[in-house]
Amino acid sequence: MKNTLTALIFSVCILTLIVGKVHWNQKIEATATTSEEEQINTNENTEQPKTDKTAELTRDLPDSLANLIVNAKAENQSLELLAFGSKATADGSGTWTSLLQKKLDAAYGNGFFNLQVENFGDDISINVVQQETYLPLIEQQPDIVLFEPFILNDNGKVAIENTLESVDIITNRFQESSDDIVIILQPPNPIHNAVHYPAQVQALKTFAEDNNLIYLDHWNDWPDYTTDEILAYVDDDNLPTAKGHQVWANYIASFFTSEMEP
Repeated sequence: MKNTLTALIFSVCILTLIVGKVHWNQKIEATATTSEEEQINTNENTEQPKTDKTAELTRDLPDSLANLIVNAKAENQSLELLAFGSKATADGSGTWTSLLQKKLDAAYGNGFFNLQVENFGDDISINVVQQETYLPLIEQQPDIVLFEPFILNDNGKVAIENTLESVDIITNRFQESSDDIVIILQPPNPIHNAVHYPAQVQALKTFAEDNNLIYLDHWNDWPDYTTDEILAYVDDDNLPTAKGHQVWANYIASFFTSEMEP
């Protein structure tokens, strides 16, 4: 009887130790799991979310252009940007258009703006309209048109009233092609000691305001055209130098990224 009781007590002790061991292991595992979950949650909370800069980049843009950009970003689509005008609106390395593309890529991401460039050389506005050489540009179905009318080409050859009539015809045809298209007008580059040309450029600005078109007055960032300082920005052919292209590109890029000074 004594041996039996001793064996029973010994068995109970062994069982107690086993149950305690199992309980202790479960407690340790639960504690470890909780710590891992807390660590994961901590890591998730400390990760910096990727922010969409679109709202900041478009905050100062006209509603039509801002909405176009915001919607395209939301739908993960690119925008076709067409720049055309005289030979001042040139393509190739170092031009204001190529510099602009790089700046837009840096701000909005590579390929969001697909910039196409077309220039009509020395042609005057009346010829472009009468010969309808601008119509293939409409067929490209651009989302945004950056139009540098042929003000400098027309200077001394075409009355400003006729130039603006041509601008009106061209812009209307683009607008008829799409309800959402955004038209932006801008002047060519300034030139040294111009006489009638500045008044013609001012007439273009007034035309844009009267027709509710966006107008980019990049002349504000060039040196005074009545001073010799402008000679470093415009060459003997009245086309932008490297400095001129840089000023022009910086102005257009600052507009598209809402970085223009008030």
